[in-house]
Amino acid sequence: MAADQIFVLRDVYDLAHASDGRSRYGAYLAHNTGRFRDIDDIPSSDPAAFAAAAFAIASRPIMSPPYVSTHPRVVFAAPSWDQDRPPGLSIDLATPMSASIADQLPTGTAGWEHDPRTGQYHPPDGDSRLAAYTRLTVRLPLPVELLPPPSYTATGIAEVETAKRAVRTISAHANSVLAHLIVALNRYDGDDNDSRCWPGCSGHR
Repeated sequence: MAADQIFVLRDVYDLAHASDGRSRYGAYLAHNTGRFRDIDDIPSSDPAAFAAAAFAIASRPIMSPPYVSTHPRVVFAAPSWDQDRPPGLSIDLATPMSASIADQLPTGTAGWEHDPRTGQYHPPDGDSRLAAYTRLTVRLPLPVELLPPPSYTATGIAEVETAKRAVRTISAHANSVLAHLIVALNRYDGDDNDSRCWPGCSGHR
């Protein structure tokens, strides 16, 4: 995965591990048709609702491994949509804590745990010791004007290619808007001269 991308679609894996020889993601769409139904229990004709359902199914915990891989800093990502507010995507990123706050914590305070094998960030396990960690929540409006119109099979299953296009549109939009943010966050790791610090780094006294 590129260092500045929030989301990457795993099309090669999706095809290689498809039970029907076409799309592993497609099998998950077939098993989650209820997510595409509106209040009248019919397949939704709303592009935002369709895209939100398609993205949710493509992500953990529904798909594991997911069709949409996330940057190691992403600890939560989920679309939101209802009749009362515009559609959006909520993303939580593991972030360094400001040194001025970290300095007020006792020595040995646990922070984000970084898996060197996967690069993923995880909260510390359990409550056996003091822990403090920060995250940045980004709420990104969906590009409704770019989303494809919903399409379904005769049996009411979301069309795989249309669902993939919706997921691709959301992912590309997030990558475009947030690329510089990810690069900036990555620069802070291991930089003791920066004004931000992970609990436990040498800048945390």
